[in-house]
Amino acid sequence: MDNYPSNMDVKSEVFLFSVYDRGGEASTTEIYEDTGISKNSRDYRFEKLKDMGLITVGKAKSGYGARDAPKVARLTDSGVRYADENTISSDASDMYFDARENEVLENTIERVEALENKHRGLKFRIENLENWKDKFTDLFSV
Repeated sequence: MDNYPSNMDVKSEVFLFSVYDRGGEASTTEIYEDTGISKNSRDYRFEKLKDMGLITVGKAKSGYGARDAPKVARLTDSGVRYADENTISSDASDMYFDARENEVLENTIERVEALENKHRGLKFRIENLENWKDKFTDLFSV
């Protein structure tokens, strides 16, 4: 059960810290969002980390749309202890934060685009109000 960290490869470490950073529970989708680890590699890590005693594997209450409920990794006490007592390696950190940075960048771009659209709408409304102000000024300046 406690045959780590010698068995801990970079992807397993990234997987584990993703679950840890999400409060000790994460679905396959959330792990993918955090790490970019492919489905086959994730499935392998579910089994590996379960065999190491670091996670338990369950199912979410429901799936997305018509899909089956995704797998969910939950940290065991040993998994929490491992994450608490170990610093993420530089290789795992690079992999983890590259995936997170891409997600943050995409979210930031979406927010900037939404703000630009809002700005254009407000600018149009201001121009429209200024036109009305000018019309009323002309109308009532007798």
